[in-house]
Amino acid sequence: MINIKVDDLRPAMVWLNKKKGMGKEKIAELFEIEKKTVTRAVRRYEEQGDFKDRPRSGRPVTATTEAREEEMKALLDGGGGQGFWSTL
Repeated sequence: MINIKVDDLRPAMVWLNKKKGMGKEKIAELFEIEKKTVTRAVRRYEEQGDFKDRPRSGRPVTATTEAREEEMKALLDGGGGQGFWSTL
């Protein structure tokens, strides 16, 4: 079984309806999204040939969510003996 979220399919569904001749306003109404979202999805497919997000600037994530959750728990539990909290 393939695990795909509906949100991942939405840009493809938008593009297919546009290709069938449906107007942007009608597509936006059908999917309960803004007209500019329809425009963006269609443009992205026409420019890139797929619906993937464009690369983002900035430093890539280096830790897993689980690791970050453990780190936050340690910080909230008094620093986990690491001396993170000031006694001033």
